[in-house]
Amino acid sequence: MARFTPEQIEGRRQWMAEAEGLGGWYTSALYDGQDATTGEPLSWYEYSHLDGRKATVSEGGQATDPELQNLLAEKRRAMPLPSPEAPWWLSPIEVFRALLGWLAASRAKSR
Repeated sequence: MARFTPEQIEGRRQWMAEAEGLGGWYTSALYDGQDATTGEPLSWYEYSHLDGRKATVSEGGQATDPELQNLLAEKRRAMPLPSPEAPWWLSPIEVFRALLGWLAASRAKSR
């Protein structure tokens, strides 16, 4: 089993922080779970900073650290809007194909 040196781990953290472009913040974990009362699925991200701080970001984009919240909002505003010639919705043919795949999978599962 490969062991990493502390220098290699720190170099990886530096690289991740630079790639995300959030002022030293990088995504360190993604968590999936369920709401205990409603049973609805939940997911949230954990971010770490190069100086050791940690913050959690909910599905809705709310961060526990105000600096990270501002950086995420700036990044969201800088993202270009989708172009009208490249719609994000499925075409009727793609919906039909998806339904056929779902039906085939449910039949295979029932056998």
